[in-house]
Amino acid sequence: MMFLENVFEKVRRHPKRIVFPEGEDLRVIQAAVAFFEERLGTPVLLGHEKTIRELARRHRISLDHVLVLEPA
Repeated sequence: MMFLENVFEKVRRHPKRIVFPEGEDLRVIQAAVAFFEERLGTPVLLGHEKTIRELARRHRISLDHVLVLEPA
């Protein structure tokens, strides 16, 4: 576990924006929120915005700190 803690600490010093494809999958939404909560950076969910927001709402997941983008 020490290895992962070291990696997380390094990432926290230089947070990045990470794109999570397949944003309409509940597990991906949960992973994006966990990414933010661990202070690793800004998560971006890629997918149909209405579907993503509805799925998050049904599962009481806040997307306040998650960007949602629809593919072009």
